[in-house]
Amino acid sequence: MLRRFVPLMVALALMLPAVACDDDGGASDPGGATDVVQPTDVSDVTDPGQTLPDADSPDVAGDAVEDPGVADTGVDVPPVGPGTVRFLHASDMHYYGTPENWRPATMSNRVNRLNALPNTPEFVVVTGDLVDFLPLQYNDTSLEGPLHGFKNGMDALDVPWYASIGNHEHYDSHEPVLTMTEDGPARVAVWEEVLGRTSPQQWDVNGVRFVTLNSVEDGAWAENAGLMGRFSEGQLDQLDAWLTDGLPTFLFFHHPPNTLSDLPGHRSLCDLIQAHPGVVKGLFTGHLHGFWKGEYCGVPYFVVVNFQDAPDTWFEMRYEGDTDTLIIENEARIPFPEVPVVECDPEAEGPDTPEVAVGTFQALRIERTVTSGDGLAQYVGEALGEIPFVLSFDAWNGEAPRWDGRLTIASRWETSGLWTYVEGSPCMSFNLPLEGPCMAAGPVMLQIDILPFLSGLSEDPIDPAWRARLDVQDFRVEGRMGVDGDGVPILEEGLVEATLGKAVTEMDLRGVMVVEYCAGRMDGCPPGESGLPACPDTPDHTFFESIPLECDILIQGIGGRMVLDMVGSLPESLSIVGTARTQVLRVGTDPATADVVPELFDTTEGAN
Repeated sequence: MLRRFVPLMVALALMLPAVACDDDGGASDPGGATDVVQPTDVSDVTDPGQTLPDADSPDVAGDAVEDPGVADTGVDVPPVGPGTVRFLHASDMHYYGTPENWRPATMSNRVNRLNALPNTPEFVVVTGDLVDFLPLQYNDTSLEGPLHGFKNGMDALDVPWYASIGNHEHYDSHEPVLTMTEDGPARVAVWEEVLGRTSPQQWDVNGVRFVTLNSVEDGAWAENAGLMGRFSEGQLDQLDAWLTDGLPTFLFFHHPPNTLSDLPGHRSLCDLIQAHPGVVKGLFTGHLHGFWKGEYCGVPYFVVVNFQDAPDTWFEMRYEGDTDTLIIENEARIPFPEVPVVECDPEAEGPDTPEVAVGTFQALRIERTVTSGDGLAQYVGEALGEIPFVLSFDAWNGEAPRWDGRLTIASRWETSGLWTYVEGSPCMSFNLPLEGPCMAAGPVMLQIDILPFLSGLSEDPIDPAWRARLDVQDFRVEGRMGVDGDGVPILEEGLVEATLGKAVTEMDLRGVMVVEYCAGRMDGCPPGESGLPACPDTPDHTFFESIPLECDILIQGIGGRMVLDMVGSLPESLSIVGTARTQVLRVGTDPATADVVPELFDTTEGAN
């Protein structure tokens, strides 16, 4: 994944409001049983560094994992059906050693952790982003580079290893920004030659099939910086043939299925899974640097965190073929997202002097977000925590009781170092009722425009006629109030909840694309010429489907179609919940002594 800024910025683009202001192993079983691994008709564990042998090769079973308690009689033993297989799934190692500094500990520390596991897997699979980037000179495979260093490190594993390719293998440079290579297929060829693997690749263990795939195909590597994935028709044809055998099959690739961007009219991975019902047993991916479990076309899928020099930054899996059961052996130690819970007793004592909060600006810090969606939806949750929400405590109403307040969003990107007003940010009534120490504010509902805010994030201007509205419903804050070190009431422990709807956003973005196409501002795409469709007299967002795929615009350096793909990957309605707290901000004009400008909540004409 783009582990620095791009995905977070795109997710932030989906979240940031702008509206008018309003005053208002060994294969040993944990139970002690030993799994007997019978050879299949091809090969049980194929050395991933070698070419797959033909079925009639005399050495076809030479690398099979054998039961040490069974003597070799020289007689072929027919398969008896799928058995038990242990395997380990890791991803996103982002190794960036060079001949000048191989960083050996970066690889050896992680490999040593795997070699020391008590339940030895049959093999390890790393699903992409093996390296952080691959400088262009290493397209010459005679030069040792990051891929060589990665392979040398992985070869110290006690078991075979396999890999799929990720978007970072397609980056030529890293500073000042990640730059995508100009020749994706050539980069795949380099990857295959240096690592001695093929892409895709298939191997069988104990009657169970395993397949690595390349989800950075068919232009995805160049079209969207690899943030979204895609499979070529040729690769899907190969997978189709492998699935036809009917063996229980597990697929490994880089992009989670909800970050795939299928071309209109093309067959999808889902189509293939449904064409072979019951064959695919699980999908294993990375890319998002977090843990997640979901379901795609009736098949469970798993997203793993980036593989670090830390315990349980991987999945230890066991598939029991006789019962068709898939088990995460280290699940108890995996921090899968859990909806946070905060309790508050309204009968307890509240702040002694609630009026002391009046006149303060308080930053609303949002953390530990969980969303109802998966894939890129998790980034939207993280982006919520990046938004500089600010509350103004304007008055204390002791009879209600409540604080009368307002909510806005500041900019933390100003070079002055102070949080400041961003044109178009919301400034809305947001009162905070209090019962004992318990506060519950909202819900409020907004339809917001994200593009004016984006225009402040770079020097590239955005046409003021463009808009991309986002429905934010049921935004609420609740929790327990306490006091800070100065005795000022603050939200000590709380929750933020919100629900987002994407339908209007998609409509608006399609409308922007139509406007730009019909105005002739898409490079190389003059409407009505060279076989391109002419625009109707009154084009609207529905005409977008007629615009050829090669016609696109840039929104703050990001392809408009890519932004649409990312919005499209979100569910129709996305719920977000996260922990929350507030912190009093210092108000002033000197960054040395202040955090935020006093004009942030100014409601005079021309201000917020």
